[in-house]
Parts: sequence; C-alpha cells; structure tokens
Amino acid sequence: MTEHYQLFVATDARELWSRIETAADRFFELARAVPPDLQLKGSAWTTRDVVGHLLTVIRRYTHGATLGETPRDVDRINDEELAALGSVACAELLDQLERELKLTREFFAPDGLDLHMRVSFHGGAQIDFAAALSNIIGELLIHGLDVARAAGRPWPLDERDALLILNGVVQILPAYAVRDTDRSLRVRLSVPGARPWLLSFDRGQLTSAPANSDDTADVVVRVPASTLALTVYSRLSTPAALRGGLRVVGGRRPWRIVRLPRLVERP
Repeated sequence: MTEHYQLFVATDARELWSRIETAADRFFELARAVPPDLQLKGSAWTTRDVVGHLLTVIRRYTHGATLGETPRDVDRINDEELAALGSVACAELLDQLERELKLTREFFAPDGLDLHMRVSFHGGAQIDFAAALSNIIGELLIHGLDVARAAGRPWPLDERDALLILNGVVQILPAYAVRDTDRSLRVRLSVPGARPWLLSFDRGQLTSAPANSDDTADVVVRVPASTLALTVYSRLSTPAALRGGLRVVGGRRPWRIVRLPRLVERP
C-alpha cells in the first residue's frame, strides 16, 4: 500500500508516478517529432537543449544534486550541467533521459515510499518527497510547453497535473522570495481542488502555509490551478492570466496585488 498524503492537495505515490509517466510519454512523443535544432521562442535554447536540461535535472535524483543558494545560482548550475553534456545528439539524450526516469522510479518506487520524507532544495528550502516528484511533472510539462509553442502545437495543461505541480511550488516558492526588500504582503490563494493557502511576504522572507479561517490577508486571489502554475513559471503574462480566470476577490488591501511580481524572483 502507498501512503496517503495531503498538503496543498491530497495524493499518493502511485498517482504521482502515474502522472510522471504520462507526462514523460507526452514529452518523448513531442521531442522525437520536432527538429532537434528547433529554437524556442524568446530563448537561446533548442529542443536538444531542453532534452539535455531535463536529463541533468533527473540525474540529480539518481546521482545527487549541486544546490544553488539563489535563483541565479540555479541558472548558472543549469548552464554548466547542460554545457557538460558536450555535443551528444538529441536522440541519444532522449534515450538517456528515458533510462534515468526508469532508474529514478526504481530508486523511489511507489510501494512504501514516504512522501513526507524531507530533502534539501535550492535556496536553502526543505521540501517533502511529494514536492520532489511533482517537480518532475512540472519539468516535463512546462518545458514540453516551451517546445510545443515553438513547434506551433497544442499542449494543454491538465488541472490535476497543475494541482500536483503547485503542491511542489508552494514549498519551493520561499527560496524564490526577493530578499533585498522591506515590503510585506499577505496573499490568500483560493484554487479549486486545493486547500486555501497563505503566502506571507515579510521583508525578504516568505512563509508559505495552509490558510486558517481567521487569517487576515491583504489580497485574496481566486485562480484555476493551470493558470496559477503557468503564471508562476512565467509562461503566462498578466493579461493572459486574467483571461485564464485569475481574479482578485477580496482582502483588506486588494490593490497591493501589484506588489507581488516585485516580491518573487523569476524562476
């Protein structure tokens, strides 16, 4: 039996691995169907670079990770690990990625996996293993979206996948809080299918935790999971997020929502 788990959402290891495998199948089908040198929109990366990046991310689960102290350290690490792959062809990188995903599943098989187990993440964050697995879903689907957009192909983000991705995001987000600021902001998130959540920014520190019924908030935001996930990953602009259902629906100082982009580092 797999352990039941609940934080932002309820899930178990079997569901997480099923979602990872489905996301991987989608990504492999797409990546093998488009040119390896296809340039991403607004990026220097190609399809091959995306595949290489995903390979380096999954290797961190099986070979250990070098962790960055800041978001820009993470960028540096990503660039260095991608460069270290040299000139290996995209098809071979895809084969290696497929093998590493299988190895990761063997290491962290769903039967008996403790999703509450804590692991270190970038920026000094501590996340549970449900977040670590949902990070794989996010990497496959968000970077798959980048390739699909470059190829002019549809790439819908399922709401359940988005909820699982956000279960990791709410744990990782404190590492991406802008540290050099004296501003504060309390944002309550209302996401269908998830627990109410409170993001409390206080002079460079972010506390991310379930919201209590008596918690006060400057801003209350109601938003579909897919819209929030894509906005957090900078794949939706503010106008697009509004078209996707993001709404400010309350709070003591709802106009302070304009502070939010200046309190979170770009992922």
